[in-house]
Amino acid sequence: MVTLTATNDVLEGAAAQNETALPGVDLLTLDLSAKLDQYKQQAATTLNADGAKTIIGTSNSDVIYSDTGVRFVNGDAGSDLIYGSDGDDYIEGDFSGDQGQGGNDIVLGGNGKDYIRGNQGQDILFGDAGDDMLMGGLDSDILWGGQGNDRLAGDGYFQTQSSDVFILARNSGKDTIVDFQVGVDRIGLSGDLAVEHLEFSQASGDTVVRDRISDSDIAVLKRVSADDLGPESFIESASDPAPEPG
Repeated sequence: MVTLTATNDVLEGAAAQNETALPGVDLLTLDLSAKLDQYKQQAATTLNADGAKTIIGTSNSDVIYSDTGVRFVNGDAGSDLIYGSDGDDYIEGDFSGDQGQGGNDIVLGGNGKDYIRGNQGQDILFGDAGDDMLMGGLDSDILWGGQGNDRLAGDGYFQTQSSDVFILARNSGKDTIVDFQVGVDRIGLSGDLAVEHLEFSQASGDTVVRDRISDSDIAVLKRVSADDLGPESFIESASDPAPEPG
């Protein structure tokens, strides 16, 4: 069992590396609710389901509201804000084949078992309630599973070396991070979760992250050695509480 202790010097060093993450976002003080307000103000188009089975955004920046009857949502080009439904959603920030055409999207899955892909651009993916699958894609993304036992992949099918941030929180389930890269990616600790609260153990080639305060496992890092992790792999207070729906 390994326990890490944070120091001011280490945390300041982590903050200095934020240039590789999302532009204009200090991950130590990320206010997701404020980002949602910004995207709504900048949006050129608002799209609602209105009974449709598929919603495809425009080439501009959109705000898209899905519904339980929608089978597929894609924001297309532009920096889009996409709200999932209370059901099981399949949402993509943009089309993965449109090289250079994707924006910096924000996707909120809502309730249900959601499948969310950011694809192009520097995206923020929030699964919300339910056991979700989140895949960042190209560029540096922020993935936050929310409530439930979620699977998080920063690069997904693209197999890139981009710097992604995976956000964990206390009492939010046990997430599986499938492609964490030591020295490249980082783990954001939400709310009052801190580095010194964590313990790490090895299980069949994977690292299990345990929160000593809640006495529960909160994450599994696939194919990662616990000995390779240090305080520099983490960012404390990486996020504010989850936003209100809609």
